[in-house]
Amino acid sequence: MTSDQIALLVPLAMGLIASPVPLAELVVILIAQGRVRNSILFITFQGIFLIIGLVAGSYFSKSLATLPSVPSSIQFIIELILGVTLVIGGAIYATRKRSAPSQSQQSNSKRIHTGTVIFLALSATLANPVNLPLILAAGHVINTYTATEMLSAALFLLVSLMPFIFIVLIGIAGGAKSAQLLHTLRVWLMKHSHTINVIFFEILGICLILIAFKSM
Repeated sequence: MTSDQIALLVPLAMGLIASPVPLAELVVILIAQGRVRNSILFITFQGIFLIIGLVAGSYFSKSLATLPSVPSSIQFIIELILGVTLVIGGAIYATRKRSAPSQSQQSNSKRIHTGTVIFLALSATLANPVNLPLILAAGHVINTYTATEMLSAALFLLVSLMPFIFIVLIGIAGGAKSAQLLHTLRVWLMKHSHTINVIFFEILGICLILIAFKSM
C-alpha cells in the first residue's frame, strides 16, 4: 500500500460517504422494527457489494492493460475518463431540480423484509449511479490483490463503511429515544443531498484528472 494509493482511495471512499441517500436508507431501517438485525444485514451486504465492485474495477483495468491495441498509457486514459465523467456528472446533477425532503416520520411498526434490505444495500453501492464510478475507480487504483494490496482494499472498505457503523451504534445504543434524532438526520441528509453530491463530484473529478496528467 503506497502513499499514492492512499491519496486516491481515501477521497474515493469519502465520496461514497458523502452520498446522502445510502445513509438515509440506513436511518429508515433503524427506525423500523428489527433494526438491529436489518442494519447489520445492510452493512454486511453493502460490504459484499463493495468488494464485488472493487474486484470488477480491478479486473476491467487489468483486462484493458493486456490488450495489444491498448497504449501503454492505459492508466492515464482510465483516470482521465473517470475524472471527466465525474466532472460532467456533477455538472448535469447541478442542473437537476431539487426535490423537497419528506418531513413525515417513518412508523416504527413497519417491518422491512430481508429482500428489501439487500436491495437497499445494492442501491447504495453497485446500483447507485453516483457511487458506482467511485467503486470502480477504487478497484482500478488497487489493481492487483496481493497481500499488500489487500490492505489498500481493507482501508477503502473501512473508511467507506465507518459512518454507517457509527449510525448503527447510535441507533442500537439509543433505542427508541434515538428515533427522533435519526429522523432529523435523515431529513437533513435528503435536504442537502443535491449540494453535497455536486461538490464531491466536481472535487473528485478534478482530482482524478490532475492525477492522470501527473502519471504521464
